[in-house]
Amino acid sequence: MDVDFYQCSEINSLKKYLLKKAKKLLFPFYIYFGFYLIFSTILHKYYGFSFGKNFNLFNWIVSPWTDIQPTGFCMPSWFVITIFIIQIMHACVQKTIVFIDNKERDIITAIAYILIGAFVFHNRSEVYIGLIVNICKALMGLFFYEMGFLYGRYFERYELKIANSVYFIFILLLRCIVDCFYGWGSIAWYELGDINEPYFIMIISALLGILFWLRIARIISNGLSRNSLMIYLGKHTYSVMLNHLFVGFIFQTILGILHIRYKLFNNFDLNLYKTNVYYVFDNRTASTLMFTMSIILTILGVEKIKDTIKGKIRRTIRVKKLLSREYNMEER
Repeated sequence: MDVDFYQCSEINSLKKYLLKKAKKLLFPFYIYFGFYLIFSTILHKYYGFSFGKNFNLFNWIVSPWTDIQPTGFCMPSWFVITIFIIQIMHACVQKTIVFIDNKERDIITAIAYILIGAFVFHNRSEVYIGLIVNICKALMGLFFYEMGFLYGRYFERYELKIANSVYFIFILLLRCIVDCFYGWGSIAWYELGDINEPYFIMIISALLGILFWLRIARIISNGLSRNSLMIYLGKHTYSVMLNHLFVGFIFQTILGILHIRYKLFNNFDLNLYKTNVYYVFDNRTASTLMFTMSIILTILGVEKIKDTIKGKIRRTIRVKKLLSREYNMEER
């Protein structure tokens, strides 16, 4: 999503950092968000759909900051505002305590983030008021963001030395111990308050899951790290995450048109199609997998077209500047 997601250890200018993150996260987010609100408004007014919000300035500009999570096609963007707040908060903290040595600063920051997260966790039932909800989600996420830095600086070199078999046995054993005493721990970032286990169990559950998938990703990457499609997917993950519901809806709409006009797909449920943005005509495993792959490939195809157009525009501008420079030199 963000190629320099964990490259802000040295922040010379908070203003430049803020503008950089706003450009990478908020600018494309608001474009997509506004488009989906306008599209939802058209669906509501002319075609009888009921999911999502109508477009107005409040819903477009303010509601992403005040809602627990967006609705309709905008739902996949629930994480954008939270991540933006986390990164800005972390940058402010690092700038404030820059006079402390790196190692001590990392330890102090991690402990402070755990304590802040614990406080928010235990008082979460009283914070469902507008912007405070997203700030509290960000405060709970600060520790996990910091863990990315700690992992890269202090733990990764040791983790790489552990054999896969030992690694997975250890993680699964800890997971079983947690489950035996506390049940299946989870983090409900969408709802914030829908968390039943103690705070430290939430932390352990999250870290175990992160470590598990880190090793899985490392194993897979050995075979796919040079695959051009996977590299391109990694570059455009943000776009895939924001747009997959809308592209899926387009596919469902095609099936709905075929159902209405040609009486195909008799099990197609028009009522669910119009009321549930998650509706999938055929939810069997194989069909869902093909549906998901089609969505991803479609989004990547659109991104490829966009990248090609941007590249041609940049080359044209570069050539014009070069010709202008040569013309000025000749004039002299």
